[in-house]
Amino acid sequence: MSYFEEYKAGHVVLPHELLSNFHILFTSELDFVVWLFFYENSDVAPSTIATALNRDLVEINTAIKNLQSSGSLKVTILEVAGSVDTIFDANYAFSKLDEIQKAKEKNIPLVLDEKTVSEDQFRDLMQSFEQEMGTITPFQAEEIRNWVEEDDFEIPLIKLALREAVLNRKVSLNYIRAILRNWRGEGIKSESDINRKREERNLADTRNSNPSGPSFHIPTGQWKKN
Repeated sequence: MSYFEEYKAGHVVLPHELLSNFHILFTSELDFVVWLFFYENSDVAPSTIATALNRDLVEINTAIKNLQSSGSLKVTILEVAGSVDTIFDANYAFSKLDEIQKAKEKNIPLVLDEKTVSEDQFRDLMQSFEQEMGTITPFQAEEIRNWVEEDDFEIPLIKLALREAVLNRKVSLNYIRAILRNWRGEGIKSESDINRKREERNLADTRNSNPSGPSFHIPTGQWKKN
C-alpha cells in the first residue's frame, strides 16, 4: 500500500521518508509546522495557526503559498449558499512522497518542477499587494500566482497594474485583473511594452502639436491703406 493510500485509510503517523525528503517537500521548518496543522485538521484557519505559533498571519500565508508551490498542500475554495469555505488538503505531501520513492526505486533522477518565478520574487510581489490591500488570503494569492504562471504576466507589469489601481483609488483584484486584460488586448505583456506604448503615444502627441509641412501665419490686424 502506498503512503497516499495509507494516509487515506488513516494508518499513517509520519513516515521516516517524510523527513529524509524534507528539502523537497518543504522549503522551511515553518512550512513543515504549518503543514502539520493541516495534516491534523484540514479546516483549521490560518489565523488559528498564527496564534498558536505566535507568528504574524502574513508569515503563515506565505508558508501556505510555499506548500502549494512545492505540491505538498492543495487549497480548495468552496462557495456554498453565499458563504466561502477554504479546505486545506495535506495528503498531497504523501502523494508527492510516493512519486519520490518510485523514482528512487527505478533509479530515475527526480526532476523538480521548474518555476516561472522564484519564491523570493513572488514573496516580494505579495508584499507589494499587502502594503496596498492589507492581508492577502490564500485564495487571493493563488489568483495572483496564476497571473504569473498561467497567464504569463511579468511581475513588473503586475506591479504597474497595482500602481494604476492605487492611483485610481480602486485597489481590488477584479480591477487589477481588468487592467491586465485591457493591456493584453493592446498587445502589452511586459514593462517594456508599456514603455514602447508610452513612447508611441508621446511621439503621436508631438506630431499633433507640431504638424509637418509649411507653417502659415495669418495676421489678425487691420490691413493698412496706402
